[in-house]
Amino acid sequence: MEPKIVDRLPGFQAAWSGFLNNNANLRNHIDEQRLPDGSVRRLLSVVSLQRLPRMMRYLLDEDEFLSPYGLRALSRYHRKHPYRLPIDGYEQGVDYEPAESTTGLSAAIPTGAGRSGFPSISC
Repeated sequence: MEPKIVDRLPGFQAAWSGFLNNNANLRNHIDEQRLPDGSVRRLLSVVSLQRLPRMMRYLLDEDEFLSPYGLRALSRYHRKHPYRLPIDGYEQGVDYEPAESTTGLSAAIPTGAGRSGFPSISC
């Protein structure tokens, strides 16, 4: 959250203060950086700040989620290690498919996106 933007949103500032006061347990998901002018830049993260570097290593690894076209929906790791889950005598799975899906079921991907390196998820 950039200070120059937040400063122009007084309603947001009030809601943010209330949120922090009522959710102190989420403070380890917020990083604050004091800028040279004395203002504060904040980073909010879904994961705790302790876990963020580990998560970013996977997101920015070309053998995992990073592709030349952006972030993949599914890690490239699953190309060689498909996930399988046996349930009631049936096997469900998630396969990495770098182009068009090989099944009739696939993730909602815009037309042509499969050719761009985004995986499809098949069951």
